[in-house]
Amino acid sequence: MITTQIPQIHTKFIELRDKQIISATDYENNNNYQMAYIAYWAILEDVVKRLGPICMQIALKKELQEWLGYIQNKNQKKPKPITQRTFDIPKEKLNTIPSETLLQHILSKDDAPNVFKVLNPNERFRKRRNSIAHSAENISEKTYHEFKTAINNAIQEADNWLNNYIINS
Repeated sequence: MITTQIPQIHTKFIELRDKQIISATDYENNNNYQMAYIAYWAILEDVVKRLGPICMQIALKKELQEWLGYIQNKNQKKPKPITQRTFDIPKEKLNTIPSETLLQHILSKDDAPNVFKVLNPNERFRKRRNSIAHSAENISEKTYHEFKTAINNAIQEADNWLNNYIINS
């Protein structure tokens, strides 16, 4: 199931990336750096939201296997309860950015350190994204170029990971 979803996610990723890069370039040419950053951010946010349900499926499968092991062998420690929320897995994508812990069910920090750095809610990249989106905060050209480099590195890592997953499946 995962192997069929990743190529579809990659196709949507490429379509959105190409569209958003055009938008970001237009914004950048008009010195609207905050909107250019948001345009780039949308690419990364969309792909991790699309990976979210796969991560949830993997996490649920792991929890179910723990319970099956517990039922079959009473020597194991009793697993934590599986909640109803665990079964509420969206078909296409999450409404929110998945947590680092959830995302690591499919994407390792070693394979995509910039993805995790940019998405980290305690890092300046996500904090600035939130300030722009929620408070219309401006961003200087210098800061924009620094953040653009970071987000583009993360986007490239996501693209590389998707390509490698498809090639190796």
